[in-house]
Amino acid sequence: MTMHGASRRLDNAIVAKHRLGVPRLPHINLTLRLFILVLIAVLPAIVIQGYNEYDLRKAREADIRQQVIQITKQFGEEIGELREGARQLLLAKSFLFFYGLQDRYGAKVFHDAIGHMLYARASRGFELDDLIAAFEQETHQNVAEFVRLWMKHPGIPADFRARYENSAAAATRRGSSVSAAAFQGATP
Repeated sequence: MTMHGASRRLDNAIVAKHRLGVPRLPHINLTLRLFILVLIAVLPAIVIQGYNEYDLRKAREADIRQQVIQITKQFGEEIGELREGARQLLLAKSFLFFYGLQDRYGAKVFHDAIGHMLYARASRGFELDDLIAAFEQETHQNVAEFVRLWMKHPGIPADFRARYENSAAAATRRGSSVSAAAFQGATP
């Protein structure tokens, strides 16, 4: 065996081993190879961008949730204020209602009717019908229409408001002039 023949067999063995041991990629043209290379190079940037978008979306959702909670709390506070205002308005209207009864029918009739109602219904609760019946017994008039005007219509009845609007304005003017006179009298 010659050196040349042994070398040839060795080369053939290396080539055969190379062909059998390492799989070769099929023939890919240059454009496709460049596209795969660019894709491999850009893929980490795409993944990072996707994660950043996901993170930003989560942060925006958290901000929106926080804003909704804040707006809901403010809305609840405003509803509480409105409810308190409505409660105070109803309380004021109920006081004015009794004042209107006394104004319309007189102080004596008012006290007699209230006393009669309290005495007759001491063992059970009071209803609006009891108040109407007590006043009708004392006045011999239809009180239900007056009560309906106060209870079923919003606000204060116009005739009551007109009668006391001018006197309230006058009292306010007198109060301010009295306080101004008191202030002027206090200065040296």
